[in-house]
Amino acid sequence: MEELFELGNFNFTAFNFSLDNNLFLDKWIQGHILKISMEHVALVVLYVLLFLAGFLGNGLIVVIILCRRRFRTVINFFLCNLALADLAGIIL
Repeated sequence: MEELFELGNFNFTAFNFSLDNNLFLDKWIQGHILKISMEHVALVVLYVLLFLAGFLGNGLIVVIILCRRRFRTVINFFLCNLALADLAGIIL
């Protein structure tokens, strides 16, 4: 059996594929990376916008309640707790 990794021509014999002349890599890129549709782009943009709106909105609520002394009431601390829980859900 040949070596698992030959440094000269990037030949991985244990996994039975070769990267000689980047032929495998070129076919993989053409088959996977270049198949980006407008639906995927629209979904990514929508998710980014929702993430930013949720993060900025809830973050602003937390900052305002904690920085302004007159907003430190029991109800506002409840809202701050809800905003922190929502931030945790957005980040995770």
